[in-house]
Amino acid sequence: MKADKKTLLKEIEFALQMYSDNVSYYLKLDSLEIAFSVDPCFDNDPDIQMKNKEIEKNPDNYLKIEPFKSFDAFSLMEKFADSVEDKRLQSKLYKAFGARKPFENFKTILNYHLEYREKWYKFKDKFYAKAATEWLKKH
Repeated sequence: MKADKKTLLKEIEFALQMYSDNVSYYLKLDSLEIAFSVDPCFDNDPDIQMKNKEIEKNPDNYLKIEPFKSFDAFSLMEKFADSVEDKRLQSKLYKAFGARKPFENFKTILNYHLEYREKWYKFKDKFYAKAATEWLKKH
């Protein structure tokens, strides 16, 4: 069943954020639905394997959605930190980037600053919404 444009864009946003070596997302061109394939080593469910075979047999009907890499997500966090007006918080976020587990530390710091946590999610959502729209226009 063909998704409406708003739903399709949300699904593309999701796919753009889901970097994984084991799962790939595709736009099924004849129905404009999102499909995915899973590495058989990680999920040998017969239904999923059937979908994998469908994608393999009809590659011209599936357009792979290349997700952003962790480097891109890191850059997005840096851009957000650059926009933070609270200099003490900004300093903490910058320090998180240089520490072990920068993604986890970034989120933990924002959990103590609820106003900025909300701003982060809006910032991130806006970025991925724009990226999904641009991806769909391009393809």
